[in-house]
Parts: sequence; structure tokens; C-alpha cells
Amino acid sequence: MNAVEEILKLKAETESDIEGHSVILLAEEAGQIMRRTMREKMAQGRAGWWDSTECHTDVLHRGFAKALQENRIDDVINYACMIRSRENNE
Repeated sequence: MNAVEEILKLKAETESDIEGHSVILLAEEAGQIMRRTMREKMAQGRAGWWDSTECHTDVLHRGFAKALQENRIDDVINYACMIRSRENNE
């Protein structure tokens, strides 16, 4: 391997590490947002998203659409995850 190839390999490895680190940071931030907003909603008396007898997925989809329309990104994240969780487990 010549010097140019070594530099290109090192550059690719560094970019990959940075990208991987960025993904981890993004996931951690999303988790923090979810925990904070879920605690706030629970303090307001909201609960039951996980129970299909209390909250149909249509309700979650409507909440998602409304949050998206109103640009409430933290709520969009939560609704998206609640919908995914419910639909993967039903």
C-alpha cells in the first residue's frame, strides 16, 4: 500500500468513526427527548398508548399527523415510536 492509499484508508476510517459516533449521539438525544416529553405528558394525565383497549393506533396516527402539521417535532418523535412499537407488537 502506498502513502496515498494509506491516507485514503485512514480518512475513510475516520469518517466512518465520526458517522458512527454521530448516529449514537442522535439516538441518545432522541431517547432523552422521548423520556422528557413522555414524563411531561404523564404528569398531565396522559397514559395508555401501549394498551389497544385504551388507545387505538388510529388515535396515535392522528396525533402524529397533528404534531407534524403543527411542527411539534418532539411529539412527532414520540408518536412515531409509539406507533412503531404498537404495530410491531400487535
